[in-house]
Amino acid sequence: MEISRPVRPFDLNVEDNRQATEWAKWKRQLECYFNACNVTDQSDKLAKLLFLGGPDLQELFDNLPDAKRVPLVLSDPPYYDVAIAALDAHFEPKRMIAYERYVFRQMSQKPSERLSDFALRLRVQAKRCGFLPDVFDDMIIDQITEKGNSDALRMEILKRDVRSLNEIIALGTAITESKVRSMQMTNKGQEVREEGMVQLVKRQRRGQVVYPPRTPAMNRGVIMSCHACGRPGHLQSSRWCPAKGVKCNKCQATGHYAKCCFRYSQPQRRDSLPNRKRPFNENAEKLDWHQRPAKRIRAVSDEIEKSSDEANIFFAMGRNEFHFRIGGVTVPMTIDSGADANIIPLSIWQQMKEAHVRVYDVSKEPDRVLRAYASSEPLKIKGMFCAEITAGSNTTKGKFYVVEGGKQCLLGEKTAHELKVLKIGFNIAAVEQPLKEFPKMKGIVLEIPIDPAVQPVQQPYRRAPITLEGLIEEKLNYLLEQGIIERVTEPSAWVSPLVPVLKDTGEVRLCVDMRRANRAVLREKHPLPVIEELLGSINGAVRFSKVDIKDAYHQIEISERSREITTFITKSGLFR
Repeated sequence: MEISRPVRPFDLNVEDNRQATEWAKWKRQLECYFNACNVTDQSDKLAKLLFLGGPDLQELFDNLPDAKRVPLVLSDPPYYDVAIAALDAHFEPKRMIAYERYVFRQMSQKPSERLSDFALRLRVQAKRCGFLPDVFDDMIIDQITEKGNSDALRMEILKRDVRSLNEIIALGTAITESKVRSMQMTNKGQEVREEGMVQLVKRQRRGQVVYPPRTPAMNRGVIMSCHACGRPGHLQSSRWCPAKGVKCNKCQATGHYAKCCFRYSQPQRRDSLPNRKRPFNENAEKLDWHQRPAKRIRAVSDEIEKSSDEANIFFAMGRNEFHFRIGGVTVPMTIDSGADANIIPLSIWQQMKEAHVRVYDVSKEPDRVLRAYASSEPLKIKGMFCAEITAGSNTTKGKFYVVEGGKQCLLGEKTAHELKVLKIGFNIAAVEQPLKEFPKMKGIVLEIPIDPAVQPVQQPYRRAPITLEGLIEEKLNYLLEQGIIERVTEPSAWVSPLVPVLKDTGEVRLCVDMRRANRAVLREKHPLPVIEELLGSINGAVRFSKVDIKDAYHQIEISERSREITTFITKSGLFR
């Protein structure tokens, strides 16, 4: 039994730019209804079209002039086909092919979009571009190759020269699935923490330091875990996340699992951590100080199990903290350009003694008073010692003060300068001797072809304004010093006048009126590119640069026999 209204009425109140799309969707629903109910008669289809379309569509149909022009001489007049053609012509806008192709070229794959969905969007837009059938799939393939997210798929397309769209979609889907499955196998049993990565050093037994292998989560380009379900391979905004619509057992909110709930997870404050002494690595002298890069992390907790002989040491270093060898023991220190002395905390000093540090001039009575910045209370100095300190290939001797309650080791300004690890000031590029002569292109001498049949012309001197004579003389002297022009000390058959031009900056530009001299120059015919060729050569370019070459033609040297035609006259004489 047919449903009274299986298709909703067509809404004519949508925006003008959406009417064509909405009409195509509604017409497709209507065709599906006709096929399902086996409606084939033209008059029946027209009646159902107007009934299901609603009063707005009926009024529009009555006012369309071409909707009722049906040839009645046929046995089955095409009432429905004529009405659909008239409505299509009304709703379908005049497409601008150039603009539609521009939109097609700008389309790119979204971060969480599947390749098949991206190909479907390209196919829909390609139909609006008027591509020929034989290049339709090729245009979509080229867009997937250029604007797709998968570098592996791009390499496969270029390597195999695949030109089948279905094969490319299948290949891209397989690459994505294999990457996700590989990450799931690799990350099995491991938890990816986004709070920060630290490097763990395990001391298994005396004399052996073992670094665990880097996990894939520490490599660049890794697929991070989802914040909602904790699984790798997709983001929280992805529609394939299994946590979509799932209620959390902790906060009763939807969209994430209880294990990924951040609302009730209250991390322990940094200042509330137990005051545990960080054991000093007595075998750290075996580690080269410049081979351990510093890492910035948010929080460090060094908890040591009493029942275990294994000690875990976490290094939380700043941007200017490096490892130095003090008396044969490697110690992490912060370079402080404002410190007048080298500071060692008492806890670190005790660990250095356990590591058998080599020192001399040890004293419990300090020779000076030290105060912290913006503090009137002096530091509690427990003693001082001297030792040899090494940074890379540089070694010096320094004095160190042991301070009670210190949190980090400080390297003072004096010792840092001696070790050449601190530089204060501006970088200055020194030039021993400035360039005197103007540079020219090496190995190139220009020969100007001159027509001997043209009579040489000696034009008179054109007087310049008095206010510009000083600037002209200064400019001529500069050009002479740079070797750009030279004086003429003999009669010249060609003489052209000088034309000074005052620039907006107050400088003067010296020009020569070469119109008469140019008549004697033989032209070399060469086709110049038109603007269409230039625009075609930069098609697809994203960035453009504007380059203005200073004194562009002064770098080219002119041959001796071609210089006479460039002679010009000034108040100071002839030059060329």
